[in-house]
Amino acid sequence: MLSTPLSAIMDFSFLPDRLEATREMHRVLGPQGRVVIATWMPVSPDSLFGILCEVLDEHGVPDIAQMMRKPFNFLSTKDLAAPFTEAGFHAVDVQQVSMPFVIPGGIPQALKVASATPIAPKVHALPLAQQETIQQQLAERLGRLSTDGVMMGRMTTNILTASKLPLN
Repeated sequence: MLSTPLSAIMDFSFLPDRLEATREMHRVLGPQGRVVIATWMPVSPDSLFGILCEVLDEHGVPDIAQMMRKPFNFLSTKDLAAPFTEAGFHAVDVQQVSMPFVIPGGIPQALKVASATPIAPKVHALPLAQQETIQQQLAERLGRLSTDGVMMGRMTTNILTASKLPLN
C-alpha cells in the first residue's frame, strides 16, 4: 500500500478504461492516500498551440490540426471526476487553473517548440513549399502574443484531487 500521494499527469486522458485505472489507484493507496491528476483543457486561440492549429486548418491539413488538439480537449470536468467517484474516492474536486505560458526566446523559440510536438513528422511530410508557408504564417500570427521578444499566452488545466477516505 502507498502512503504517499499518488499522482499522474495527462496520461490519464488516454487510458482506455479510466474506471479500471481509478479502481486500481484506490486499491493501492493507503488509508490516508490521495490522488492528484492534471489534464489539459482545449487550446486557446491566444496560445502557441491554438495558433498552430488555426494555421494548419487554413492550410488544408485539419487532420494534423486535430492531432495537435487531441491531448488538450480529451476530458470534460465531469468526465474526469466520474470514474473517481464511481471507484469510491471521496472529496473528489476538479479545479481549472490557468497560468501564463511564457516562451522567453520569443518567436524563434516558439517555432522550435512547435516543431518538437508529436505532429512534427506529419508536418515534415508535407511539400516543402507548404511547410515554409505554414511556418511563415505561424511566425506572423505569433507576433500578436509577443512583446519585447518574449512570447506570452495562457494554458489551462483541470486538476483533480481525491482522497481514499473522507476528509475530516
